[in-house]
Amino acid sequence: MYEYMEECRQHLASQLQTSANSGNEARPSDMQGMDKDIVEFQKALEATHDEAIAQKENLREVTTISVKRIRWKL
Repeated sequence: MYEYMEECRQHLASQLQTSANSGNEARPSDMQGMDKDIVEFQKALEATHDEAIAQKENLREVTTISVKRIRWKL
């Protein structure tokens, strides 16, 4: 996940650098596409975070049940 985030950051940075090197000022219209990319990335990141939390909770439940079973057998 971290690698994907870093790739996205580098991609956005290179787009800004290319825009700055071309001698043109970054116009609001140039940024609109990037805003959409950023919003989509944020949504994907939130969904991934929510899924990770759900898996953690599920793992916690499974672990708790396993511990109870072991204690019962003892």
